[in-house]
Amino acid sequence: MNLWNSLGTGLREIFSHKFRSFLTMLGVILGVASLLTTFALIEGMARSSREMLTQMGGTERVSVISQDVPPSQIMLADTSPGRTVADAVAIKERAKLVSAVTPIYDQSVLLQCGSVDYRTQIRGVWPDHIPINRHTVEYGRNLSQLDLDEAQRVCVIGTKIVDELWPGRPDYKPLGEIILVNQRPFRVVGILEHYESDEIKRLRADGRPLPKAPRFGGRSYNP
Repeated sequence: MNLWNSLGTGLREIFSHKFRSFLTMLGVILGVASLLTTFALIEGMARSSREMLTQMGGTERVSVISQDVPPSQIMLADTSPGRTVADAVAIKERAKLVSAVTPIYDQSVLLQCGSVDYRTQIRGVWPDHIPINRHTVEYGRNLSQLDLDEAQRVCVIGTKIVDELWPGRPDYKPLGEIILVNQRPFRVVGILEHYESDEIKRLRADGRPLPKAPRFGGRSYNP
């Protein structure tokens, strides 16, 4: 009977102080809702970060980046040329646990095809760049060692480049086409599969307008 007495007393207190009881329940509801919202936001950000890491090569990829010479070693700066292709060759030949290696040379260039031009960033790489970054060549082929040995002017491009250089032809596959890279001709030998982040996929599925990516620079990622 003590349980029922306690329950009855509690209900009488609630109904005798309705406004106070309402504020108490509102505080509990808002507190729980805010916690759930925070957990959902954190999980969404973590999922987005995992997706970006996966698209850019995963957590197993190691990048060797440039750094300023420490003040304590400034007297040795002239003896080190920095990162070179010879370093990449040495890693590939001697680091037995490394499965793929590529040097990277980034450059801002002007791409031209006919009367259309587009300014963007390009990368000079070895063929291992595609599997390292987990890209997929959907049409054509990847770069080959023969291309490097013979210094062939060939390139693999993404769908963003196709959209910019061949506007109005969304299904066009420009394999074998010649594009100018800073006035130098390069032949397209491969086209990467179309890339979309999880956010863009959700917006497209919901029928909402897609954000406009910056024409040059910015933080958008599109291989």
